[in-house]
Amino acid sequence: MQLWQADLLAQNYSQTYHAMKKGCAAGIGRIRVHDLRHSHAFLIIEMGVPILLVSEKLVHEDPQITLRTYGHLYPDRRGDTITRLDEIIKGDSEPPS
Repeated sequence: MQLWQADLLAQNYSQTYHAMKKGCAAGIGRIRVHDLRHSHAFLIIEMGVPILLVSEKLVHEDPQITLRTYGHLYPDRRGDTITRLDEIIKGDSEPPS
């Protein structure tokens, strides 16, 4: 890690810590930095980010770690897939490029 990266990380951590402390004082309840990590993972999964990119973003050593932890957040898309394939076969839709 470069020195500037460590400074930026410390600055971001400090800002996050103080914002969370204000939230606790306002009665929101205690939020750990690790809770924010899970929230971040949830949000990018909801955005449709592929599991490999989520794994990379979370700096997991192996995508299997990400799948075991967050796999339940990926919706079951079998029905969508079957419908889409039917549309392509019937000529109602163009195949993805």
